[in-house]
Amino acid sequence: AVSGSATCTACPSNAVSLPGSTGLSSCFCPGGYTGDAGLGASCVACEAGMFKPFDGPDGACVSCPGDLPSEEGASSCMCQAGHSFIVPSLSCSGSCPCAPWVGLTESTISSNSEGSS
Repeated sequence: AVSGSATCTACPSNAVSLPGSTGLSSCFCPGGYTGDAGLGASCVACEAGMFKPFDGPDGACVSCPGDLPSEEGASSCMCQAGHSFIVPSLSCSGSCPCAPWVGLTESTISSNSEGSS
């Protein structure tokens, strides 16, 4: 049970803070969102085709390299249908190279892609 008279105040829209935070200045935008939450501004989702790979107030959303797509609010970019990151265990920040799937038949690729062309 929590005792005392301290009350929590919510961070601005789409912003987060760590447990035990003590004020608005502790709020920050998660990856995929940009803004100055610590100054009271709401966090705005990166547009589709753009990304922000890290938490915090620094940095704006940037375009995915090449023709790689991303969804709104993305912290990384995606490979096109039928492709995957060359180093699957690598945590990519939108700049990892994509390569065609290897060892799969065309029918397997078609059935595994979710209607993307």
